[in-house]
Amino acid sequence: MPFANLYSQQIDDEIVLAVAVHVSEYTKSQGLSLEKGSREDYPWQYFQIYTLLEEALLSDGTAFVEISDADIERGGLLTSKGNPKYPILISLAAECISDQEAAAISLYVKNGGFAYIGSSSWTRYPDGSFRSNFALQLEMGISSTIHGAPNWIMIGDQGARIRRISNHRLVDHLISNIPMRWAMPESYFDTYKFYANGSPTSHFAWSTYCITAEPLVMVEGDNIPFLAIKNSEKGWYIYHAEISPLAGWGEGNAVLLEYTFFRKAIEWAFESLKLPLARVAVWPYPYKSAFILRHDDISNPPLSAILEEEARGTTGQYFIVTDW
Repeated sequence: MPFANLYSQQIDDEIVLAVAVHVSEYTKSQGLSLEKGSREDYPWQYFQIYTLLEEALLSDGTAFVEISDADIERGGLLTSKGNPKYPILISLAAECISDQEAAAISLYVKNGGFAYIGSSSWTRYPDGSFRSNFALQLEMGISSTIHGAPNWIMIGDQGARIRRISNHRLVDHLISNIPMRWAMPESYFDTYKFYANGSPTSHFAWSTYCITAEPLVMVEGDNIPFLAIKNSEKGWYIYHAEISPLAGWGEGNAVLLEYTFFRKAIEWAFESLKLPLARVAVWPYPYKSAFILRHDDISNPPLSAILEEEARGTTGQYFIVTDW
């Protein structure tokens, strides 16, 4: 392999240099556990949550592979030598998993893999019934606050801010120990609800508390861990409380900061296993533009701006975004 001589250990040729995105067929068949809305206006569909992750990975050129419940059950997270086949598994709102699957994930992390868990992942059985807690509660060092669907909370109902309380590499892009507003869409059809009626925007999160996990960021008011980590032998669990952390639309959302959690987790996982993280350029054509200029409120630009550009002989293309 072209990168093998850069690292102190020979790379297992079964290792796939890609992110494993958990796409749970059990969760697809049962749906999410949110108790709000009819089928027509249900806040989130499961497929939306992991495809938003995949779109982010496509955008930054990071290779990924979809991995199913069946793949995990038959040992697809490890190579024949017992090494993690993928440096990191990201499992967002994949609620329904089997005990066999949980055991396979536990072994994967113990052998050096990273598991990034989102919101209510691993809280139900394949038939949709709720577990008493996370399937890997002790390994994750995280416990649900109460049992079942009532455990969903709306971040923003009591405290709209998050606070970084650690200097860990996953969160050092956030301002330290300062309350930060954290507005995100409540649902996939919530296109614009930015501090409506003077109240901070609310969005779904799974309420937990740390048993042995280390909290990195806390939700104020609710006082729950927003982001937490737990070591398990050679690997790590990373827990993220929000249901759809990469839903970045509308005004005032924090999606770029959210994306950085994932970016840093991926980099940490590859680095931990001494593996190269290759990224593919998204734009395959030569860059010919001298610069890119953003105009807010392009529907009604000031005349002075138009005249100045005309006087300078500026030419180019406009890409108009209709969303705020």
